[in-house]
Amino acid sequence: MASSRFLRLYACKHNHMGSNNMILRTLSKKAYTDTLNLPQTLFPLRANAAVRELEIQESSSFDTLYEWQRQRETQKEFSLHDGPPYANGDLHMGHILNKVLKDIINRYKVMQGYKVHYKPGWDCHGLPIEMKALSSENFNDNKMSATQIREKGKNIVLYSYTRSFAEATIQEQMKSFKRWGVMANWNDIYKTIDKDYEANQLQVFLKMYQEGYIYRGYKPVFWSPSSKTALAEAELEYRDYTSRAVYMKFPVYNLPSSIFGMDVNSVYALVWTTTPWTIPFNEGICYHPSLRYCFAENPETGEIFCVCIDLLPKIEEIMNKKFKIQLELNGEELDGMVCGHPLYRDKSSPLIPGNHVTNESGTGLVHTAPAHGIDDYNVSRLYNLAMDCAVDGNGLYTVDAGPELAGKNVLSDGNMAALELLQDSGNLVHEHEYVHRYPHDWRTKKPVILRATKQWFIMTSSLMNQVKEKILRLTMYPESSRNRFLSMVGNHDWCISRQRFWGLPIPVFYHKKTDEPLINEDSVDHIVKLTRQYGSNCWWELPIEKLFPIEIAKKLYTSPTNFRRGEDTMDVWFDSGSSWATVMQDQDGIADLYLEGTDQHRGWFHSSLITSLVAQSKAPYKSILTHGFVMDENNRKMSKSLGNIVYPDEAITGTKAKTGLGVDVLRLWVAASGYTTDLSCSHNILERFGESLRKVRNSARFLLGNLYDFNIEHDEIEHNQMLEIDRYILHRGLKFYEDTTSAYEDMRFAHAVRYLMNFVNIDLAIYFEAIKDRLYAENSTGTLRRSSQTSLFHILDILTRAIAPITPHLAEEICTFGPNGFASSIFRSQPYQICNHWRNDVLASRWSIYLEIRDIVKKCLYCASIVPREAHVLLQSSEQVMNVLMPVANNIPSKTTNYSGLNELFATSETQLEKAVETQISNSTEGTTDNGYFINSVLNDENLNLQNEAIQVQVRRSTGIKCPRCWRLASDQAGTLCDRCLQVISDQYK
Repeated sequence: MASSRFLRLYACKHNHMGSNNMILRTLSKKAYTDTLNLPQTLFPLRANAAVRELEIQESSSFDTLYEWQRQRETQKEFSLHDGPPYANGDLHMGHILNKVLKDIINRYKVMQGYKVHYKPGWDCHGLPIEMKALSSENFNDNKMSATQIREKGKNIVLYSYTRSFAEATIQEQMKSFKRWGVMANWNDIYKTIDKDYEANQLQVFLKMYQEGYIYRGYKPVFWSPSSKTALAEAELEYRDYTSRAVYMKFPVYNLPSSIFGMDVNSVYALVWTTTPWTIPFNEGICYHPSLRYCFAENPETGEIFCVCIDLLPKIEEIMNKKFKIQLELNGEELDGMVCGHPLYRDKSSPLIPGNHVTNESGTGLVHTAPAHGIDDYNVSRLYNLAMDCAVDGNGLYTVDAGPELAGKNVLSDGNMAALELLQDSGNLVHEHEYVHRYPHDWRTKKPVILRATKQWFIMTSSLMNQVKEKILRLTMYPESSRNRFLSMVGNHDWCISRQRFWGLPIPVFYHKKTDEPLINEDSVDHIVKLTRQYGSNCWWELPIEKLFPIEIAKKLYTSPTNFRRGEDTMDVWFDSGSSWATVMQDQDGIADLYLEGTDQHRGWFHSSLITSLVAQSKAPYKSILTHGFVMDENNRKMSKSLGNIVYPDEAITGTKAKTGLGVDVLRLWVAASGYTTDLSCSHNILERFGESLRKVRNSARFLLGNLYDFNIEHDEIEHNQMLEIDRYILHRGLKFYEDTTSAYEDMRFAHAVRYLMNFVNIDLAIYFEAIKDRLYAENSTGTLRRSSQTSLFHILDILTRAIAPITPHLAEEICTFGPNGFASSIFRSQPYQICNHWRNDVLASRWSIYLEIRDIVKKCLYCASIVPREAHVLLQSSEQVMNVLMPVANNIPSKTTNYSGLNELFATSETQLEKAVETQISNSTEGTTDNGYFINSVLNDENLNLQNEAIQVQVRRSTGIKCPRCWRLASDQAGTLCDRCLQVISDQYK
């Protein structure tokens, strides 16, 4: 407040022409400024987030929040199971998308009074870490023992807790996750290499084996020659690949009994394949009994080909030939037809029915090599076809494939060699390049093959119906993801064995002579005990007698020396898919929510559901949220070659070229972008979100700056005593809070951000402009100012709670500078109690009209080039409209007032209401008059019984004189205060 020397008010009474006039001696400009209630706050104008966020994390005790909320007394529990990210590779924007989404949900639940269960974890087994172990030494994997590889892998995981390991490791990732503001107890994490975790996983394996769902079989599996291991579906990526496709002919030995009068020596089955390297292993040709086939002659050669009639036009187009149909028949009539092998004359290829055959591509006759195709294998079991595999783990033909092929790579020179054999046999009809989606190893990015080997499988095909039933009962975010999840449920069994060393060993012993597996409850329980004590490395380190003790061997009437330990390890999806057995033990094995990327429908979501269904007869989750992937602003995948990668930590802390934005900006981007589809990201996009957050920050600063002298316990105004505009903003604030709360509950975070920005940019912007004069110029302790401050306090509370889950640093910073009676930490405060008496739909209807008129006034002022506080506004309309305006106008028609609520709403000096009949209002829409600028419009509102009510808004420059204190044109004389300001100063400095 101004000192007394600036506030000497001299009032002298003089008689002049029979009237008394008050003459006020003018004061200095500085004196008037000091009498205003200007905003006061230490809340910084600029965020300087790259530095200040770390300070906020420390001052607001981010690191203890998780434990604090776990200790509080509440019956409400919420569990979000963290899918373990791989402890390898740099963190990217996909990581921040995933972690921030989880944290938004967890923080929201904490604010709603829940105890949140969330344990961060890491997936530590698998090929990438093993590859690091191998590549870091000057040797190849054939010279390194299993123990060396495992210990080197262990060292990588342990060494990852130091900064010296440059690549993404657990410690480095954890450091980033903390910087991102992720709420967790970082001293209580889980790793898939923990002893107890591995032991619990083995118990899940045993349970599934005992229930009959795990078996060992010889069948085709996806095999990666580049990784030298079997792969599951979830470990594949489908990429464009160019194959050498061929049409080949199989000479017909025996025609079906229903076909007469055709020379068998000129008849062939025409077959198409994109894998010529499998032709040597052909055991038959499949047809579909329900398709329509024909025998078509090539006029140039006289050869007659059997093909699906629907595909004949496509064949003619590719071969650039025209065939003549000799005979049509149903597929079922091909039964009994036998062909010769296209490479080996002493071998036959019978035609057999197969429901996998379609009329979409090829010829309708499918080359069948049981050792190299899933459908081929399934057919072979029905018709006892041979299933010999002559391809080794490196993808090379073995000697069993013949001298022309042995040692050649089936994906390169071996494929060409098979084509040459086909060419030499005279059975190559046509060859062409074929571009299609082909499976690749997701780690090495190289193509895979199908190859029959002995592997361990989970019989997922028998669980299909149960899995689908559980998926249909889940809550899915978004709902559209349910169909994608269902589509990933296939009828193929899950291959869980891997031919690598860095993983959890499959606890099976094999007889040295017969290769028969030995596994039972006693043997696995013993391994579980050893693993819980020593870790899974004991499988490789301890002698066979320790792993398979004589006591167990005697029960089986055998000796440990007759057996060898298995060298297969478990699929990493079995590792992570068993996480519920360790992480969710104190939650009855069920999480409220699993949240990961959309690729996890066939990955972690699927593997977790399979293991849990068998081991605990229920799904491990109640709901699933899936998010898309992060692309650049042109919807391209981020890559170093394109130079479009955005590194989250660089965006947060900054680089030499760019200022750090802080993590709250990235968190806002995550929430606002909408996780249901792929997200676009670039530095430009993030900077735009920085601007949006700056608007929120500025609103918070205005609120804080005008509450410096307000104490909610002593200064709050009763709701029914507040000014109408203040009650209206609380009505809007309540609606805003309910909308954002609903959005958080339904995981619609983009909607929550939209509600936030609309509230800040529209509701608060209008309200702040309207009340500035009242806040700054009215009596500091008077009802008018306290009424607005009461609203500001509650709006600050609502705004802080709305932004807290998304931008926790800004929310806690607001609390640091909060007014008396405000929460010291928004996350540690009590859940918000809704004030239903703020709701006033009648008030809202009136204010919709007021705001509509305000828009017209603003347009008039713009067209007339008049500054609002220098404006005189005249509103002319019917008595019905006047009645609507009266509650806020606080005056009567035809009387001008300097203190009406309409002046405040329009931020003008004068507002005049004048009742007029419709005929008095000009027919022109808008225009200029001698008095200023006018706009005609109509008002409609069913709740207020307004129907096409005409209104005219006129604006002109006020004839008043500028008050040196409040700057409105409301003074009687130049240099003197207006009546309001004079009264305020008089009241405050009596």
